[in-house]
Amino acid sequence: MSEETCTPPSDGYGSLTVNATMTKDVACRSMVATMTDWLSPAAAGALLGVGPDRVAQLARDGSLNMMRTPGGHLRVDRTDVERLAANAEPPPEQPAEEEPADDAPPDPDAPGPRAAHRPGWEAMPPWRRRVREAQADVEVLGLDDKKDRLQEARAERQVARERAEADRQLQTSEEARLRQLKTQALTWYVTYDVPADVRAQVAHEIEQTITSARYPRSLSNVNAYALLKAEVDRCLAPWRERQAAAARAAREPKLRKLTILTAVVYAMQQMPADWDTSMRSAFERECRRAVAGDYQPGMDQADANAVAQDVLDQWLDEDDDELEDADELDDDLDDDDVADDDADDEEDDDGDDW
Repeated sequence: MSEETCTPPSDGYGSLTVNATMTKDVACRSMVATMTDWLSPAAAGALLGVGPDRVAQLARDGSLNMMRTPGGHLRVDRTDVERLAANAEPPPEQPAEEEPADDAPPDPDAPGPRAAHRPGWEAMPPWRRRVREAQADVEVLGLDDKKDRLQEARAERQVARERAEADRQLQTSEEARLRQLKTQALTWYVTYDVPADVRAQVAHEIEQTITSARYPRSLSNVNAYALLKAEVDRCLAPWRERQAAAARAAREPKLRKLTILTAVVYAMQQMPADWDTSMRSAFERECRRAVAGDYQPGMDQADANAVAQDVLDQWLDEDDDELEDADELDDDLDDDDVADDDADDEEDDDGDDW
């Protein structure tokens, strides 16, 4: 028995390969063991000598049993295909065309030379048929794998597009949420009396501070509004301090006058009732001068009243000293009157004796 090497082509996807040299019978048995009972349209067409479309039509007509793979591919029964191939008649032999004479000019309208008819499958040895079937199956499997890869790549691109669209929508929604927070901060917490330049400065600082990192989506509205108010108050603090200082400076003259007047009235309510009008006026002037001299911006009323009380205490001490001096003077005058009376009595006694 002669030996022949049988090596089906390989496409890199696990195709059938017989690399050993073996006899035709051993090769056929090895390949038949790996074949299934269902053929692809291309493999069936190779056995029948027709195209895959004709095989699909025969399957639809019921001439061939058919099935669908999980991937949706058509497969036909090998037994039916072999039956049709065995019953098929060989194509009629074409009569040989007469060669034109050497001196005859070629006919331009004559059809070109016809290709030699492919020999029928009946003339092929069985082992070669199996090899051709295996090659066809390998090609179909390669096409199936290529189609699966294309479908997977298409699915991955679709997933990537959907993910990019979702990210874009999420980013658009996040930008709209941050814009709303900034608008609410300027509308709710920046009053209308704030000047335009201060409002612009606050808007600039809020634009830099209101971000997704500080105001995430998980943050509740209550906490977000509290943070917004604190942020606006921080931005407005310098302007409010300047406004308060200006208001205090505008109120300071009136406040100073009111504080001094209140302290003077407080002291005059406690002065003795026996002071005459001139003494009252002098005390009022002195008390006003003393409180005005010790007054400082923002001075407490109690401190001003204490200054007026000190002035009153000084006046009361001086009044007590004057009263003591007057009492001593009266005592001296009484002693002088008694001495004068004694001298007069002695003179009277002397006259009587004379």
